[in-house]
Amino acid sequence: MLDVFREGAKTWVSRLLIWFVALTFVGTAFAVWGKGTSTPEDAAAVVKGESISKRRLSERTRQVESMFRKQFEGLDPSMLKSLNASAVAMNSLIDVILQSKAAQTAGVTVTDGELSDAVRSMNEFHTAGAFDGRRYIEVLKRNGMTPKGFENSVRADILVGKFKMLINSDVYVSNIEAMNQYAYEHQQVVVEYVDVNKETMKSKIGVDEEKAKAWFEDKKQTFEEPEKRDFKLVVINFSSLAEKVEPTDEEIERYYSDNSEQFAVPEKVHARQILVKVSPTASDEEIKAATAKIEKAYGRIAIVGDDFADVAKEMSEGPAAMSGGDVGTFQRGVMVAEFDKIVFGLEPGKISSPFQTEFGLHVVEAISHEQSRIPELAEVKSQVKEMVARNKASVEGRKTLEHVRDRLVAGSDLDSVVTSFAGVEVKDYFAIKGIPVISFEYPADLIDNFVFKLPAKGVSEIMDLMDASLFLVVEAIHEPRVPAYAEVKEKALEAYKSTLAFKKADEVALKIEKAVKEGGDLKTLAEANGLTMKTTKPFSRAERKKAGESARNRGMREEAFALSVGEAIASPTGAGHVVLKVLARPPLDTAKVEKEISEFKKTLIEKKKSRVYSEFLANLRKKADVDGEINIIVNLDKKI
Repeated sequence: MLDVFREGAKTWVSRLLIWFVALTFVGTAFAVWGKGTSTPEDAAAVVKGESISKRRLSERTRQVESMFRKQFEGLDPSMLKSLNASAVAMNSLIDVILQSKAAQTAGVTVTDGELSDAVRSMNEFHTAGAFDGRRYIEVLKRNGMTPKGFENSVRADILVGKFKMLINSDVYVSNIEAMNQYAYEHQQVVVEYVDVNKETMKSKIGVDEEKAKAWFEDKKQTFEEPEKRDFKLVVINFSSLAEKVEPTDEEIERYYSDNSEQFAVPEKVHARQILVKVSPTASDEEIKAATAKIEKAYGRIAIVGDDFADVAKEMSEGPAAMSGGDVGTFQRGVMVAEFDKIVFGLEPGKISSPFQTEFGLHVVEAISHEQSRIPELAEVKSQVKEMVARNKASVEGRKTLEHVRDRLVAGSDLDSVVTSFAGVEVKDYFAIKGIPVISFEYPADLIDNFVFKLPAKGVSEIMDLMDASLFLVVEAIHEPRVPAYAEVKEKALEAYKSTLAFKKADEVALKIEKAVKEGGDLKTLAEANGLTMKTTKPFSRAERKKAGESARNRGMREEAFALSVGEAIASPTGAGHVVLKVLARPPLDTAKVEKEISEFKKTLIEKKKSRVYSEFLANLRKKADVDGEINIIVNLDKKI
């Protein structure tokens, strides 16, 4: 089961500490999970008696907005508003509570050991390949999290993961179901096609400028130039300041005394293993053979006295076989739970009896065993010194920036003020509303949340990042405007011509489609319209999907799979139509089917599990709605 926990752990860290922190303002990466922590006045919703605070919803909403911006490049504010990130965020928070409640009702629990394994396995908290308590606290602190809040979040994710496994435990795919789906995805077609698009029609289009002017007047709002702003970013970076800070011995000793747990060295074991792999779908005969092999290996070491490393090189099926089975030094939670339980219970130089994990059958030898300890100050003094210097630099740097901001607000000139304070930088930027500022190296949300909300000459509050503090100053605002026809004449003429060409492409494509259906030859009809007919190689739905949109042949259209040999259709595209005619439907390759069907079935089972759980979750939500167990208090159409 630990693989589920570890996968959950990876999911949490990548989602919470890397992706969200990279895309959202530091300190809002995650809202603490807590039961009954919100007062009614602060509640955005109540789900089965548990409150979702407005702060929690606001933070999740910012996370969702960041996700949308990443998925849809160039997303402007109006489009972002139409996606209703608040509603998406609320739904996700409700779903997590419903799943957790259902899991608890079903008797699913998460032990402290399981939670510890999950957190300690997260690479983001590792130093030199091992869990680092100091780094754990520091990373959480920098991202506005507490250990309790973060661990409660991970616990909830593990709980949901275990519950999901419980719900999916009986999911089954029959051989007939697998074969039918395989045929659906891998049945190939060969298509003759003609691409009728606006580019091919432009040469056939003449433009009347008076009509183009009239068209522009009707469409001129589409030529509107968005709001633009000139702004300055005033920043002080702590790293450069820290290099000039020299902490005293007293400061170093005090920090170490107050934070010694951060420097804890975890318990570690250096081990070797002999592994005989056993597939989850292994037959009785295969299991019997694997058991005989691991017992033989164990006997050679424990009874005959052969060297463990020599036997591992000869008999182990693990990746470390060639190095005598040496799997290195690791802490608890890195390996699966069954492996940890055995190896951490061995004394150095001792070997285990054969035991089983999800990977197969094992025999392990403990080479060395280091107990958890807190190092003396002398061992970590350089690290402590660096942290004290960094903390002092951040405090001093922020105070410096506060002085700069205060003098600017009081009416002083920014450039003259900055010269009086070492380490303060001023950077000039130009932003167009709805378009990312490519050269802007700070959180993108600062543009929408501050630059486009401040008045001209407005100064933002100071914001603290992990390595810097900063504030923004709006220098000038250029309001949106619709240019005159003369200013955008060439652009308007090209847009008008494209509109006419697109309409012409539709007319030609539908005319060719009609003629083919009446018995006309596609190639002859294409040439009569100055176009070229092409023929695809055989392709299936699976091959079409794998090719991707950019690499996909223009004739590789989904509609082709619904056509019989000889049938035709005009398939619309973003630039016109592609007229398709199915030339052939080659039979499935029997040998290929036999080779691939087993793995295909396994993949299909996983997809079915995902679908089953999604349906279960939808029913869970529906029942909670019907029973009145979901009370959304806030208006999700408004900014939270």
